[in-house]
Amino acid sequence: MRFADFIYALGGLWSRIPKVLPIKKIKQLFISGFYGATFASCGKRFRISSPIKFIHGAQYIHIGDDVCIHPFVRLEAIGIVNTPPPTIVIGNRWGLGYNTQN
Repeated sequence: MRFADFIYALGGLWSRIPKVLPIKKIKQLFISGFYGATFASCGKRFRISSPIKFIHGAQYIHIGDDVCIHPFVRLEAIGIVNTPPPTIVIGNRWGLGYNTQN
């Protein structure tokens, strides 16, 4: 199957999806699963919304349960040579608002 045929078929399937399907919610769950796998630890019911401004040092960031991160978040954990690794812990039931920088 050529790529153009694949895109055409995909468009045909997309047009048959009911318009009431929560596409934004599905996108949020996909993005949350992708970023949740990059953090050092991630609790239950973690949600992150796109677009994401910047996440650096995700391996040093621990996320608790019931955390909601809104769009345009910037999370950084930057290490300094010859010092212990940085750690950011976001506890349970937290929300980071729009354009948050931590």
